[in-house]
Amino acid sequence: MYLAPTWNLFILILFTVIVAYSLIIGAGKTGKIIVSSYIGILAADGLGNLLYTFFNNPNRVFSLITIQTADQALVALKILLFIALIIALTLKGGFESSIDPKGSKLWIFAVNIVLGVLSAGLIVSAILVYFSGGSFLPSVGFTPTDLVKSIYEQSPVARLMIDQSSMWFSLPGLALILRSILG
Repeated sequence: MYLAPTWNLFILILFTVIVAYSLIIGAGKTGKIIVSSYIGILAADGLGNLLYTFFNNPNRVFSLITIQTADQALVALKILLFIALIIALTLKGGFESSIDPKGSKLWIFAVNIVLGVLSAGLIVSAILVYFSGGSFLPSVGFTPTDLVKSIYEQSPVARLMIDQSSMWFSLPGLALILRSILG
């Protein structure tokens, strides 16, 4: 059986890996990843915009890798900052999440699945929003490339993640708030 590599397949595999990892580490650590993701999104977006503006010609900064335009440099910078900040905050962040569910093994599994899906949706959606040139903060100019347009047109999953990024951005936070209130 041959599976053609498509953007849908790539996104679904990334989503599945994040959900599986969330099941391994549990709800408490997944909550920490979600909080780290929010901080990372805002910090990467803001810092990316500042650095883009500061370096009038980002090609100088990214000349060692195959980034050709200022727009590509901005996208790459935001995605790299986002991923680095999630990792740094999750591993070394000075906060803890105490939302581990109590109850039956089935309930604990269900909570872990829900938080894993929400965490995956938040991370994948943020990366796709950055990749498409979008921003969660007022951003500097960006014109989507032909590659981004073709991914958006060819991949219903990418289109859904980008079009519904507000939902993916808000649901994990709401889930953490509900979990905190309801205990």
